[in-house]
Amino acid sequence: MNIYMCGRLSIIRYLLITILCFNCAGKKTIEFTPDLPEDIPAEIILDPPQEVIESIPDWYLDIPVKEGYRYKTATAVSVETDIAINNAEYYASHYLADELQSEIEMELNSALVEVGKSKNSFIGKALKRAGKKIILRHVDNYTIIEQDIKKENTDIGYIYRSYILIEWDAGPAQEELLAKIKEHKKVYTMMASTELLEKLEGSVIAYINRDQEKQNVSEKSIPVEEKELILPSAEKIQTISSEKDEVICDGSCLKTPWWKFWITKVPCTCK
Repeated sequence: MNIYMCGRLSIIRYLLITILCFNCAGKKTIEFTPDLPEDIPAEIILDPPQEVIESIPDWYLDIPVKEGYRYKTATAVSVETDIAINNAEYYASHYLADELQSEIEMELNSALVEVGKSKNSFIGKALKRAGKKIILRHVDNYTIIEQDIKKENTDIGYIYRSYILIEWDAGPAQEELLAKIKEHKKVYTMMASTELLEKLEGSVIAYINRDQEKQNVSEKSIPVEEKELILPSAEKIQTISSEKDEVICDGSCLKTPWWKFWITKVPCTCK
């Protein structure tokens, strides 16, 4: 009988301890559970307000595509306009840098496979290191071609949403990378049959032609009078008058030649 009673007491004690532990664990869970409403509409969390969607600029959604150029968009929000604008530009430039870094590594790895080299080989690591350094030197040379800021009324007051579109000319970076490869004859010979080098040389030629066209258009847009003013001194037209032995600088003044050392020199604006 005593043995039976002792057994029942042990079981009851065990059950009481189990119930106490369970209650403690339950209370702890309740304390750390966020106190959120049970019926939150899904659209509040998932979708931005309709007025925000309608205010997005068309150029932000329709990103241009142009050979030799890269484009990147970004947006930022702040209670201050300057911070929103600066952050949007910061995000766009960093998105561009990350994309270019990943792309150059992927293309170089592919080229290394074509020539039977490991991506972790000495030449592989050297090429990728040089490529990334070149990208870092040129990535900040972008142009802001579109920028807009919207004012929104929210629960915390007015906020400013900034949109930006930047344009980056890949030509200068591609030209430097090609020059770096050509510096080492063995590397250039090894890479000559790769798709990367063929693409790189074609892009550099296109960039040089594009740059030359820009210069030609720029020169045509300058009036004749301004062209005469910006001509280098070495290209100024000089004529010699046989009658007075005087040098005429571009028709603007008279300059006494050096061989007439006995004549008092008069200051001349020509250089």
